[in-house]
Amino acid sequence: SPLSSSSAASDVYKRQIQMDAMRRLGGPDPFTSAGPAPATPMGGQSAGSAQPLDVYAHAIGQQESGGNYQALGQKQTNGDRAYGKYQVMGSNVGPWTKDVLGTAMSPADFLASPQAQDAVFKAKFGQSVQQYGNPADAASVWFSGKPLKQVGDRADSLGTTAPGYVQTFLKALPGSAQAIPVSYTH
Repeated sequence: SPLSSSSAASDVYKRQIQMDAMRRLGGPDPFTSAGPAPATPMGGQSAGSAQPLDVYAHAIGQQESGGNYQALGQKQTNGDRAYGKYQVMGSNVGPWTKDVLGTAMSPADFLASPQAQDAVFKAKFGQSVQQYGNPADAASVWFSGKPLKQVGDRADSLGTTAPGYVQTFLKALPGSAQAIPVSYTH
């Protein structure tokens, strides 16, 4: 079942994500005197002890850009495009970096900062996992802005549907996560 969506629980969760983001960006950890943890390929954890958000980040990053922090998406008809490893739309970069990191970044600055890209992805994807209670709906929201029950089978400009995107995401996850059903639209 989803975690509590109360304002207090949401604020605590958001603060935890912000503190994690600051540690990843090299800021002080307010609870210890130790410096930031050294970076590892899975986003701060060794591969054997990867946390769920690290695993989700790896799967989405590979699917969106092949893990390329410098990736630029196709220009959309409205002139916007996606930026970085997780393909965050330019119109979201400023508000999301302000929300997660406390300061708004330009798309160019965001593209130049793997740490900011990781922090924003983990905060926003983590919020969706918390809100919807499962990584499949969070992946659908990342792709389409809506959970699977609401998105249907509409395709993006490349022909990818939300259920197809989610299925690819789930296949990239280790172990039992692959068994999560994605046919919520019927």
